This record gives sequence, C-alpha cells and structure tokens, in this order.
Amino acid sequence: MHLQRLTYRHFPAIAILAALGIVAVLFVGGRQSIAVGLIPSPWDKLVHAGVFALLACTIGWASNLRGWHKLAIAFFSALLVGALDELHQMYLPGREAGVDDFIADIIGSIFGTAFLGMRGSRPLHTPSRYRGVSSFTLMRSRDQGNGDRSRSCRHTPHSILAPVKRYCRGNAARDPDVAIDRGAKPKW
Repeated sequence: MHLQRLTYRHFPAIAILAALGIVAVLFVGGRQSIAVGLIPSPWDKLVHAGVFALLACTIGWASNLRGWHKLAIAFFSALLVGALDELHQMYLPGREAGVDDFIADIIGSIFGTAFLGMRGSRPLHTPSRYRGVSSFTLMRSRDQGNGDRSRSCRHTPHSILAPVKRYCRGNAARDPDVAIDRGAKPKW
C-alpha cells in the first residue's frame, strides 16, 4: 500500500524522468560510434516506433492533462523530438537522417497516443479522493429517519476498504428496498 501511494503521488515526476531519459538516450546515445548499425535495417523501424510510442505515453502521463489536450501534447511533443532527432542525425558522422525513420517515429507516436486514449481521460496519478468522485450512502427507504440501518461507502483506490465496498454493493443488489443517495455525505 505504501508503494501504491508513492506511485500515485510521484507519478508525474517518474514520467518526466522517464521521458527525459528516453530523450537523453536518443541524443547522447546516438552520438556514440557503437550506435551506427546497432540494429539491422528492417528492425530499426520497429525500434523507432516502440521508442516513440513509449515517449508519447510518458509525455502524456507527465502532462497531468485530460482528454484531447493530453493526447495532443503527447503526440506533438513526441513528433517534435522525432524531428529534432532526425535533424541531429544529419550532423553526426556515419549517421543519416531518413524520412523512413521519421515515418516510423510518427507511427510510434500515433500508437502511443492511441494507448493513452484507450486508457481513459483521467490521469493515472490522481487518487480518486481528489477527482471529485462523490461518496454514496445506502439507506433503506423504510429506515431513512433513524439511520441505524444505513451504511456508507466511499470510492477509494485503497484496498483496505474493498471488503466494505463489496458488502455495500452486495446488499444493494440483493435488497430491493435499498436506495442510493449519491449526494449524501459519508458517515465515517
């Protein structure tokens, strides 16, 4: 549970460091003489696409944006890094900039952006208690006044409340007299 909190709290910083690491490997690692011909010709396009898909994902996760803003920032930032990488390769001995490499970068950026879009519009690193997810209270309609039979559940990512949430959901599904009041405040 501590690792889960650490990951949620520090996820933007981890994603920024990962994106900077990818960019550093592209620009600093590309200068090394061992990088020339490291990956054979048909497979280097697949590596380009994979690296830029990962770069688009990390930029999107680090942006802390939602919806199409996150997707646009991820795609165009990865595209910009790809263009700068190809321009950088023009000035390196033994390397050459290629349109086919840039097309592989574009395809990888599209796949990374598509993965972000399939993941949903919520940022991965924001805990649900900060997303404005409303709590709900389950109350029996015949016992609304006294409150001795009402139960409260709160949507949280913490696994400690999972049995309580299952209990409340199970009682709501089995008992036709249970009403869900989504605007009510939790009692605990």
